[in-house]
Amino acid sequence: MDGQPDQTRRPASVWLEPALALLVLGLVIGTMLGLPTPPHAWVLNLSVCVGAALSGRFPRVAAAISAGALLALLSVPGQYLGPAALSFAINVFAAVRLQLTYWPWILGVVGSAAFVTQGLHSSRSTEELIASSTVLVVLAALAVGAGILWHKAEALIQLERERAERQLLDLRLELARELHDTVAQTLSHASMRAHMAAWEPDATDGMRDQLQEIADECGSAAQDLRQILSTLRSRDAGPLPETHVVDAESLAAFLDRQLGRLTAGHLDGRLVFDIETISAARAAVLGKIAVEAVNNMLKYAREGSTCLIELRSTPESVVAVFTNDTVLRPGRRPTGLGLIGVRERAALFRGTVESTLKNGAWRLEVRLPHGFDARTSTSGRS
Repeated sequence: MDGQPDQTRRPASVWLEPALALLVLGLVIGTMLGLPTPPHAWVLNLSVCVGAALSGRFPRVAAAISAGALLALLSVPGQYLGPAALSFAINVFAAVRLQLTYWPWILGVVGSAAFVTQGLHSSRSTEELIASSTVLVVLAALAVGAGILWHKAEALIQLERERAERQLLDLRLELARELHDTVAQTLSHASMRAHMAAWEPDATDGMRDQLQEIADECGSAAQDLRQILSTLRSRDAGPLPETHVVDAESLAAFLDRQLGRLTAGHLDGRLVFDIETISAARAAVLGKIAVEAVNNMLKYAREGSTCLIELRSTPESVVAVFTNDTVLRPGRRPTGLGLIGVRERAALFRGTVESTLKNGAWRLEVRLPHGFDARTSTSGRS
């Protein structure tokens, strides 16, 4: 639709056309300053540059603005016209760069308007007409060629990025296989041997307790490692995390940075953290869950409202609660809010997820059963 940004080949640099249009506007001001230019001529020249600046986002609307303003410049005496017509090349460049199927129409419409204004209207002799026409033709050719080259360069960059992502995925899969075949299996075998040794007839009660503790610790470590390996194998795992969350201290620091995101989004973020010990895998998963929850807060929370992140430890599990006022209607189902990924991550540890929307408040509660290290620490303190 003309009123919406064109979604075909969305460029990575949205400021390219505005920057080029600003250069043309500077040229217009430099050449027209000091001349007895009518006020409406300034407005029309500015409109031409605005049309060129919008060509990367709204190609059709921008072409219409540029062509209309160029034709309206026919009401201005030719000696008072600036070089704004040269900006038609920006419209053409943007259309070719975006690989729009109708770029020849933009070239024909805006180029014709530029020729009528800059060539026929402002030229006072045949020589000036020929010179102006030559400049416009050369600019059109350069715009088409530059648009094609830019598009090819973007395609090559995209291919390189995809190749790098494939290499990273292959590396992650290879690393996951190696770790599963060596470390995870070794931990599992150690846990099994410790269980068997604990029930040897000549084992004392103290030895049985120690061996049972070793078996439980190895089993818990193997489970955590397998969870990490499942993330490495996932094609949707995304980029590597910026922060290495491995324990309670690093998790708390990571959540503090999430509060910074809420503050930057004009929300009142608050954190309640009451966890002393947590396994590395659970800390990493809770960090990812917190990112999903904060994303939802930034998207749906009322501006200036309080967003609470609460993590605490109970004898049975680690509990994470995310609460905020929301603009969602109570009748809407809590789907499509990143909760699928939250439930999948919680399910890896046989955890539970509960989300509610009541009285304008959104509440997400995640419970993960403790790992061996947290259970041991808890029992040691009791």
